[in-house]
Amino acid sequence: MNWRCIDCGMERDVRPPSKAARIKRCLPCSRRFVGNKNTAAKATTFECLTCGRNRTMKRSAAAKRTGFYCSQKCAAARLRQTVVFRCQFCHTERELPPADARTRKFCSYRCASRARAFRFKGIHPVRTRNWLRAMRSDGFRKRISEIKSGRVCDTPLTERGSQHHQKARHFLVRSPENMTYRVRGIANFVRGHPQLFMEADLLQKQGVPLTSYTCNATYGLGSLVRNAHRRNTWKGWVLVNEL
Repeated sequence: MNWRCIDCGMERDVRPPSKAARIKRCLPCSRRFVGNKNTAAKATTFECLTCGRNRTMKRSAAAKRTGFYCSQKCAAARLRQTVVFRCQFCHTERELPPADARTRKFCSYRCASRARAFRFKGIHPVRTRNWLRAMRSDGFRKRISEIKSGRVCDTPLTERGSQHHQKARHFLVRSPENMTYRVRGIANFVRGHPQLFMEADLLQKQGVPLTSYTCNATYGLGSLVRNAHRRNTWKGWVLVNEL
């Protein structure tokens, strides 16, 4: 029986006649028809963020994307566009791509670390202008001790600049050359009189933060005035009197 496709118009001999009456399209046209039907049912239309043209895409593919563009040219043009970004800590403004501006809150790692520190320690970074002075205040140190230990450390030993601290004690000491010196802070004394010590005793100890000057000289002079395991002498240095 002579049969004809309703889409492409191709003619062919189909047997038996019952099959020719049942089918309407050839195999390529049938596959194309089913694919278009499924795509129309599962497709969604979106607007290009750059040029504004509409484009059709499967819903499954559209769910995995955050931005929609009609071509790579529009996507590249969108990436070259910048918006004004303002840091939440220092309030400085700079230009960034839209994707970075949506996710970023701070302009640098320095501002981010300061903001996290202030948030952990109970100080709002926006409301505090002179943050360094606030960190060094006595009220701030007491609040931090309460957060970490659950109690306020207000003893004389914990006060800033207290003479009860080992490195901040005031005392008289006699050198190996039989010269008497007044020590007001062990670290400051060692820094101010490097000629009185050997070069190896002035080297910073490994594993100690640079904010704390700790060497053999500071450790040796501190051993003369510490409460536990106090020494009588260290490399010829002798304690004369505590002030």
